[in-house]
Amino acid sequence: MSTVYSQASIIVPQSAGYQADILHAWNPQTSSLVDFDVVRNTTATRVNESGLIESVAANVPRIDWPIGGGCPSLLVEPQRTNLLQRSEEFDNAYWTKNNATVTANDAVAPDGYANADKLVENTNNTYHGLRATITSSINPFSFSVFAKSFSGNRYLQLRMANDISGSISALFDLDIGTIIVDTTLYGGGYSVSPSKIISLGNGWYKCTVSGNKTDNVGNNNIEINLSSTISGTEVDPYTGDGTSGLFIWGAQLEEGSNATSYIPTTSAAVTRNADVISKTGISSLIGQSEGTLFVDAKVDFNVTGVFCLHENTANDSRLLINISSESNLIQFFLQKSGLVEVNSVFSIPSLSDSFFKIAFVYNENNCSFFVNGVKVGADTNAETFSGTTLSRISFSNATGSTPFFGKVKSMALLPSAITEAEAIALTTL
Repeated sequence: MSTVYSQASIIVPQSAGYQADILHAWNPQTSSLVDFDVVRNTTATRVNESGLIESVAANVPRIDWPIGGGCPSLLVEPQRTNLLQRSEEFDNAYWTKNNATVTANDAVAPDGYANADKLVENTNNTYHGLRATITSSINPFSFSVFAKSFSGNRYLQLRMANDISGSISALFDLDIGTIIVDTTLYGGGYSVSPSKIISLGNGWYKCTVSGNKTDNVGNNNIEINLSSTISGTEVDPYTGDGTSGLFIWGAQLEEGSNATSYIPTTSAAVTRNADVISKTGISSLIGQSEGTLFVDAKVDFNVTGVFCLHENTANDSRLLINISSESNLIQFFLQKSGLVEVNSVFSIPSLSDSFFKIAFVYNENNCSFFVNGVKVGADTNAETFSGTTLSRISFSNATGSTPFFGKVKSMALLPSAITEAEAIALTTL
């Protein structure tokens, strides 16, 4: 253990233990556990240590493992609803077949079970795929599916088409795991956002098309199209061989600018609640006049999220690290009895898809800020706290607004202000 971590009053390590309602943190000074409360009154999915997608029970924190190995992180997500029914049952009549057939449960899916369906083209000279119709208007939206190629049919098109105004689509190469054509707009009714492809190993990819619905006319057709050839930005009509196609699993349509973890459905839409993580009644563990708040985290879902030390019942005495992937900014903020003492904002070229190590070292008239091993600023005129003012730590501010959503590898709360050299060492990647 480093000298810096041995000074900590609370640590959430990369391999933190957990159980229902509880995320176990560690107090290295007393070897006791400091348990965070976890609230999410629905089941949810994560990637386990074996690289498989699995469901965990309500209120169980999700320790999520990177595909291909590496250190896990705590997955914290907003509330989302999968609006598609029959997310794993493409043979069901809910999915209209377009010159294609579906064989149920024909391959091992990303959850490790043989419940992936085989989508096979017929021999007609036309387009081939599946379609479901959604009558509700959502804005923005993300449509995702897990897919794997076989028999030379390597291309997947995900498309959301309004039956009156236009469509939006993206085209993926499942043999090499690349985006052939990023999100493309045809006609009106939509605006585009970047598409995404993520490898899950064993030839499986999670493919996502995202955008905005700019009008409220007509129905929205959700399409999964396949092809062995492409031309320009579209899949081509072609004569199928009756045997080639794709394995597919886990279709999801959700309101939001990014796809979140998979939400299985059967005969109705399903909602996964947000993860809410906090710890109250810890004024004795929080340095009041001085201390250090450290996080190693990645904010997702194009949002602004905060890690905050604050009063239990008010929002006017608080210290926070604010990470915004919307504007690529990191903010260090301290407010005492309603007066702003620190408000330092630093621009980062990109906060997308990257972990950042961030430290807020605070002391009376001596605050300093560190990002990825670099001291990015200081404030020598700030008053700090006294007594038991700060008594709560949470992944949001005191009112629950501006919640942090993303992944957390580690977080440490130290009751003293560490040195500049220690802060640089702690935040170096």
